[in-house]
Amino acid sequence: TNHSNWVNDLAWSSDGNRIVTGSKDNTAKVFDLTTNSRISTYTGHDGGIYSVIFDKTSEHVLSACSKGKVLYWRAESGKTVKELANQRESIYHIAALDSAEHFIFSGAMPSIEMIDLQSGKIGKEFISKCNNLSLAVSNDTRQLLTGDSQGRLRLVDIESGELITGFTVTP
Repeated sequence: TNHSNWVNDLAWSSDGNRIVTGSKDNTAKVFDLTTNSRISTYTGHDGGIYSVIFDKTSEHVLSACSKGKVLYWRAESGKTVKELANQRESIYHIAALDSAEHFIFSGAMPSIEMIDLQSGKIGKEFISKCNNLSLAVSNDTRQLLTGDSQGRLRLVDIESGELITGFTVTP
């Protein structure tokens, strides 16, 4: 039931009874915290998994890997529903927007992209100058905060795509 390599990310289900883990061993696992048991293991990625998140129903999981794929799969069975993105570069982080109908992902690419969960299509694209290693969405889902490989933080208005403010973190 354990991963054979690093656990890179984990997330809670909306009811707090399950967690999903994503590992460098190319697998994601869903665990039931009430019984301390593994529910499923997902093996659809061909690279280490950097980010995992449940959808709003917690019936499905989105996972992103070092080979640039974002996959949508069933939490109970570990079966793939659809591939949502296939980039050339690693994807490091996924975050949910507006009741999780849209997701944003970032990685080793000079952009952050929004995916519509139903259509699987890339919507908005937020351009930056270097790799985006992390991102966070505000509680009201109106703003996006990004952190990049150059130590810069940027706060962006999600609706307009306009930069609100940006600064560099120094030691």
